[in-house]
This record gives sequence, C-alpha cells and structure tokens, in this order.
Amino acid sequence: MIEEVIWNTGTAETYNWEDGSLTPQLYQWERSENTGKDCSPLGDYCNDDVERKNIWEGKVGLMYPSDYGYAASNGGLIVRGKCLYTPLYTLYNVQNCYRTNWLFDTNNEQWTMTSVPDYDEAYWVLAIYSNGAVGKVNASAVGYEEPVTRPVVYLKSSVKIIGGTGEKSSPYELKLEA
Repeated sequence: MIEEVIWNTGTAETYNWEDGSLTPQLYQWERSENTGKDCSPLGDYCNDDVERKNIWEGKVGLMYPSDYGYAASNGGLIVRGKCLYTPLYTLYNVQNCYRTNWLFDTNNEQWTMTSVPDYDEAYWVLAIYSNGAVGKVNASAVGYEEPVTRPVVYLKSSVKIIGGTGEKSSPYELKLEA
C-alpha cells in the first residue's frame, strides 16, 4: 500500500537559516539543489567526506519543517496566513499557531528530514521543539535529548478508506483496490 517516492533532501541556502524560516521559503529550500555540504573554494577542505544528494528515493521518510508550518491552524483569532509568515524558529511566540497544529507534540522534540548547513560541522538537522519552535539539533548527539521520529509515507492512489474515523479509538481501515 506504500508508494516508493522521491524525498527532497535539499537545505537552506544560508548558514543563517533563521532569516528565511517562513514556511513557504523552507518548502522551496527543501526542494532546492543545496545539500548542506560546505567546501573551501579550492576544494581542499569540506565539512564532511560524505557524498550528498538533494533527493533520496524510498518508502519511508521523516516530515519536513514545512509540513509542520503548513499544518498550522487559524486557532480562532489568528489568521492562518499569519502562522505561515511567522518565522518557524519564533513560532512559540504565537500560541495559536502551534497549539492547534496537529503535528505539534508538547512532550517531545521531533526531528525532520531537513539538514542545516554549517561552516565546520555537518551534523545539524531541523527539529520541532516541544515549545512549538523549529530549531537546529545535533543529529550525532545520541542520548543528549532523545527525539521522536515520526515515519512519513505516501499511500498508493489505489488505497481507499473503507472504515474508521481516523481517531485513535477508530483508526482508518484501508483497502488496496485493483
């Protein structure tokens, strides 16, 4: 039932990723050719020796920071557009933008698929903090703060919902139609 798809692994164009951390800008960066690999002009030094690409093909990935941004609700008094154009690293300042977001988790930091470029180090990824903000975390610091990773999949177009409401007590029932 799960489709194999191309996952975008592009990253921000700048080390100061916060400057463009509006949801639409992050969406563009995630689909960019930027890989986060940083090498000197002569190529005699790079921040890592890993071959990097801006796409990956597979069945299971992680959410993107823009998924979190686009899942923001209007939360009553706040217009959804305000949520989309609030920098994600300051989203915690606008409670209705994250408290009504179905991807927000008050108990856990959630890693995303998107890396962050850095001058000297290649281990930074974007995460959704338990306060509602998006920021960078050290992906190599295992045990420092255990993140939640939520698998993301795309279902084949021939998968149909045949029952359930999508609630925890009544999960969707799916069927693969021929």
